[in-house]
Amino acid sequence: MTFYPVSNNLKIGEYSNDQFVVDLRSSKNLTIPYDFSYNPLDDNGVVLQNLIVRCGLIDRPPQPIEIRYDLEIGFQVIQSHGSIPIISNTTSFECPIKSLQQLEEIPGLQNILRLALSNLGRSDALPPNGSQDNSSSNSSPPPSNDGDPNNLQS
Repeated sequence: MTFYPVSNNLKIGEYSNDQFVVDLRSSKNLTIPYDFSYNPLDDNGVVLQNLIVRCGLIDRPPQPIEIRYDLEIGFQVIQSHGSIPIISNTTSFECPIKSLQQLEEIPGLQNILRLALSNLGRSDALPPNGSQDNSSSNSSPPPSNDGDPNNLQS
């Protein structure tokens, strides 16, 4: 299972493979694909707010996105089943989102995006009513959040 740590360890994905076979006296590598699923309504946009900050979309440099995962390995030898203790770790990756406009173009996301930006003190970051006219946008620095991008609460 995969979790986003900022929002009370919100579950954002999982993977299962019961067809992976390792032959006797051999080793094998397994690449586990990440398939994330996130609905901002599940946590009132807390993760969305963190992604906006971490992706550098509001006057801050981009930072890696960090996720936590738990890996549970089960095995079967002849008729016996067993498992290895759960392996928990974190990993990070570069944000694939490069602009607020990319987020605004996702159907159904506009209202929660505006709420997230408002909570970050940046309701001016998007044009009113989803229009693409940026000429009247006023840029002001985001709230300090004590310098910690994970501290998004006021």
